[in-house]
Amino acid sequence: MKSRTITILAALILGIYALSGCGVSQASEPNKVVVEDPTEPVTKTVSISGSGDVLAHSRQYNVAWNGKTYDFSNQFSKMYKLLTADVNICHLETPLSKGTPSGYPVFSTPVSLAQDLKDAGWDGCSVASNHSLDQGKSGVFSTLKYMKAAGLVTAGAKTKATDSTIGWYTTDQGVTVAQLSYAWGFNGIPMPSDTPWLVNKIGTKRIIAEAKAAKNSGADVVIVSMHWGNEYWDNPSDLQKAQAKELTASPYIDGIIGHHPHVIEPAKIINGKPVVYSMGNIWSGQGPWADLPRGQHGVVVTLNFEITDGVVTYTGGTFVPTLTLEWTWVIKDARDVDRSDQIAEACRAIKDAADHLYPVLDGPTKCPK
Repeated sequence: MKSRTITILAALILGIYALSGCGVSQASEPNKVVVEDPTEPVTKTVSISGSGDVLAHSRQYNVAWNGKTYDFSNQFSKMYKLLTADVNICHLETPLSKGTPSGYPVFSTPVSLAQDLKDAGWDGCSVASNHSLDQGKSGVFSTLKYMKAAGLVTAGAKTKATDSTIGWYTTDQGVTVAQLSYAWGFNGIPMPSDTPWLVNKIGTKRIIAEAKAAKNSGADVVIVSMHWGNEYWDNPSDLQKAQAKELTASPYIDGIIGHHPHVIEPAKIINGKPVVYSMGNIWSGQGPWADLPRGQHGVVVTLNFEITDGVVTYTGGTFVPTLTLEWTWVIKDARDVDRSDQIAEACRAIKDAADHLYPVLDGPTKCPK
């Protein structure tokens, strides 16, 4: 009787255990929920350099003539040391055309310049300037043709209405940079009536719309090249300031680099974004001999950005002062000038850059001894 009672109790206990879901069968175990670790945000970085105007006067191309062609390579031979950013952008102010070249006031620059710019280390150039139409529609077409043949990206002009005027760059790290380029006007030369879209003219609403389109097309960073302001003014005009404020307020624009005044103007942080109003001349025939004492001063400015989950943050920038040497027209880092008769001008170039750009941008502030 006792053993039967024990047997019944054991059976009841096993039944209750089974009903409670605590059976040993693998099929009866509840499904395990796997909790994944949160994905770490991916941060990418990019450095972008801009430099002063590339402005070809007769002085430069006369020196470049070797009896067969115009060879500018020596004049740009020192630039590769300065063009070390992920993306290096120049500003080509004058149209490239075959035939006899011409200088101020209606420019026509030898087409061989394109390959020399590429060989110097530039990846592309903005081409919207007040001299874009100096050789008419054919000059714009020729410029874009020879720049493309040299492997240079262009921004600011196009050959077909359906083309884009945006310059696109992709770095080795996979960052996509879009460059937009616009000019205040064309020295009174009317846009050809059959190609009203040929070269970009400044209009802030249009610029913001095109920056938005660039972002929507995959640009991580959008840089706007502005050919604006007043020639030989040390400071930006009220119009430049207003345009900079409006453009940097847009979430689609990450920085502005400026050209046209032929002298260095200040750098500012506006709405958290870098604005370099003017970078002077990287290469020109202007100078003291033409009553333009700062016409040979320029800078290479490098702007640094971080991109995290699509959010762009400006992380700081630097400048290197440059000097184009009289009569040879070789561009040099002003700190590397070694001839005694050029030291004084190199020191003025360094001071000129520092007075306008430091401390917004980091760079040399004293003349080397």
